[in-house]
Amino acid sequence: MGDFNAIRNQLERLRGSTTWAGHVDRLETCIQEAKVDDLRYSGMHYTWTNQCPENLIMRKLDRVLVNEKWNLTFPLSEARFLSSGMSDHSPMVVKVARNDQNIKKPFRFFDMWMDHEEFMPVVKKVWDQNLGGCPMYQLCCKLRKLKQELKLFNMTHFSNISDRVKDAKDEMDKVQQAMHIAHGNTTLCMRERDVVRNYASIIRVEESFFKQKGRIKWLRLGDQNTSFFHKSVNGRHNRNRLLSVTREDAEVIEGHKAIKSEAIAYFQSVLGVKQMPGGLNEEVVESPINLKLSST
Repeated sequence: MGDFNAIRNQLERLRGSTTWAGHVDRLETCIQEAKVDDLRYSGMHYTWTNQCPENLIMRKLDRVLVNEKWNLTFPLSEARFLSSGMSDHSPMVVKVARNDQNIKKPFRFFDMWMDHEEFMPVVKKVWDQNLGGCPMYQLCCKLRKLKQELKLFNMTHFSNISDRVKDAKDEMDKVQQAMHIAHGNTTLCMRERDVVRNYASIIRVEESFFKQKGRIKWLRLGDQNTSFFHKSVNGRHNRNRLLSVTREDAEVIEGHKAIKSEAIAYFQSVLGVKQMPGGLNEEVVESPINLKLSST
């Protein structure tokens, strides 16, 4: 961390020279070759100014660079660039917080489920149930039941997928090593064929899992880019975490509960809603709503 006296791209400068010479790409090239990246930050985007009101120039020269191991070890870390005060550079503060957020994860459908032989029977079992009520009510109930069944299905067949891959690899290595000792053993040959197929199948499942979670569309499945997909997933999770918000009075709010309360209070002030209605008006629900479209 510190003053690198260089910028990564044109978005990190304001005013001054508009030319982009080849040598200014050196910082970006160095960052890529060193396999580091900017730590997620908040506060001031431009960290340096020439302090000349008549010809103001601003740049992002100060940064905090971290590698993949840092992001995995400190996923809730954040850099904050404060006001420069009397200096021409913004001071940096790096905060490392504990991962104490216990947030319920939403349900997600994974493509890898459809390749499993028990997937369609699970869906058919739920969908063939006879339920009362209107068609829309039946659909909602079946979707709710199917979600629970698929969660159990995922836990049974796909939980801890990376550990399953490791176990399958160890089993394959064990059988293949035994074949070198017991040459011509028919049972071991058949066993070796089965464990190789199992390993090839489960590693493809793992690759599909990380590809979907990483939302990478431009790499074909089958190139065994699991490591890249895993890094993409971790990077996306880190970017999506909200560690702090700044109020209109410049006060910084930190912590999951405090940010949640601040967000609710903000939208209540904007929308003018202090309390959600306790129930729906039965007359509105039962009576048809006619929408009249006018050409005017």
